[in-house]
Amino acid sequence: MKPLSFVALQRLAAAILIGGVLSVSAGASRAQDRTAAGADTGALPTVLRSDREKTMILRGQVGIVTGQPTGLYARLGADMVRLLNDRKGSTLRVAAVTGHGSISNIDDLLHLGGIDFAILQSDVLQAYRATPTGDELGRRLRYVSRLHTEYLHVLTRQDVIGDRPADVCVLAGKRINVGGRLSGTWLTVRSVLQGLLGLDPTFDESASTDEGIEQLKAGKVDALAFVVGKPAPLFAKLSAKEIMEKRLELLAIGPELFTQGCDGRAPAGGLDRTPYEPGAFSADDYAELVPAGRSLPTIGVPSILAAYAWAGGTPRFEPTAAFVRSFFERAPEAMSKEGNGFATNWCGVDLGREVGGWERMIAAQDWIRANPGRSLRIDCRKVRPALCDDKAMFNTAFEDWLGQQPGPRPSVREIMRKSDEFRAQQCGS
Repeated sequence: MKPLSFVALQRLAAAILIGGVLSVSAGASRAQDRTAAGADTGALPTVLRSDREKTMILRGQVGIVTGQPTGLYARLGADMVRLLNDRKGSTLRVAAVTGHGSISNIDDLLHLGGIDFAILQSDVLQAYRATPTGDELGRRLRYVSRLHTEYLHVLTRQDVIGDRPADVCVLAGKRINVGGRLSGTWLTVRSVLQGLLGLDPTFDESASTDEGIEQLKAGKVDALAFVVGKPAPLFAKLSAKEIMEKRLELLAIGPELFTQGCDGRAPAGGLDRTPYEPGAFSADDYAELVPAGRSLPTIGVPSILAAYAWAGGTPRFEPTAAFVRSFFERAPEAMSKEGNGFATNWCGVDLGREVGGWERMIAAQDWIRANPGRSLRIDCRKVRPALCDDKAMFNTAFEDWLGQQPGPRPSVREIMRKSDEFRAQQCGS
């Protein structure tokens, strides 16, 4: 392009200036038209409320205690806030606060102002049943719904196992990191390894679970226990190299241990009258810790949404009941849609399923009775990709995928087989 002369530059600048003025003038005219028509002018929302508005907000406020900021409980709590919060109408305002484990969460639910609900492990109430406060806790606590299942992970070193079977029986009298006295892990290990199996381990409460991994590698503890949903990032992120170098291994917790006992120790009984249920880990959960094609047994404990047992007619009863009604009405549909941004741990949860050892909240019971036959199961639906119903699109996608595979181009017969595999992966059929 040729350089512009000085005169041309002057003319160009004038044109830009005139155009800018005309543009601003036209923009101002359009803005006036919009204002005259009552359109949104971008004013900031009102945050100073009248006394009446403040009363309405406080009347509809409920609080839920969840978990550590990076944990799953906090994510579930944030999901409920996002789903149920009514900032426009102020009929239901949900506030989620950080929690520090199941025992700590019950303490907050009972004594912290503004807390009506808590996410916790379902075995916490049974653990207190045998104490002098058990009956009183049973009167003051209820559950709204079952949530996801959490699983007892016990990681150790091969030198602790020796030549014995790789199950939790090897931990008799051993030192185990349990993450802290107020944690659900501490409670479950106390109930299962000590109470049911009589292993009498020593609980190390000096470090967090994350720090416990380093304790285990350094030989400061014999095992690390963690009750958490699967797959847990703490274990999934362990590399094959560090697992091999430190000789780390997950221990089995098979159902036979609760009938046969460990090393001649008579167990306290099976799992039938406990909150626990059989579970398993697979290579899909932990590819570096569980061999492909094998299953490692463990036990699961349901997590629950617990509630304070507000009596009917008290000021807190109606807002908590409104929370429950809205939760049951909206969660099964909203949380089942693919790409909704909610935690995948909601998938497969049946909010209506009963939880042994707990009494359901009155508002939850009333909703279920008033809606007979209505499912509260969250069945996450996977949207069928468009290529599954468009031959040309499928062929293009398959060719792209085939071209990325290593090795020489396969035979026609092999291509047909791979095409069927690709369709099964993408479309499920």
